[in-house]
Amino acid sequence: MNPFFAFFLVILLTLAHAQRGAIQSEAPRSSRAKRLVGAVIVYPHYHYPHVHYPHYHPPHFHYPPYHPPHYHPPHYHPPHYHPPHYHPPHFYPPYRPWGRKRPAGR
Repeated sequence: MNPFFAFFLVILLTLAHAQRGAIQSEAPRSSRAKRLVGAVIVYPHYHYPHVHYPHYHPPHFHYPPYHPPHYHPPHYHPPHYHPPHYHPPHFYPPYRPWGRKRPAGR
């Protein structure tokens, strides 16, 4: 079926449904149903796999809300981040305060 025709048909059926007064007289939905529908509609918009998997881009990644590739939340630091000019401790010479200056057997 032509997608445009399908869309037109959906609109037509919805309007026919509304003409019968079915939409206006419908009972208000429960809050649980509202939450469920809201979760289904909003879900794709606030889960960004690329925040934790920077090289993965979902199929229609450029739909709003849009983040440029490799976007990270403010103050995000890559793994093993250290403050500027931080150098890991050196282990030369090894720190051995109690005896045994040479390996055993020498």
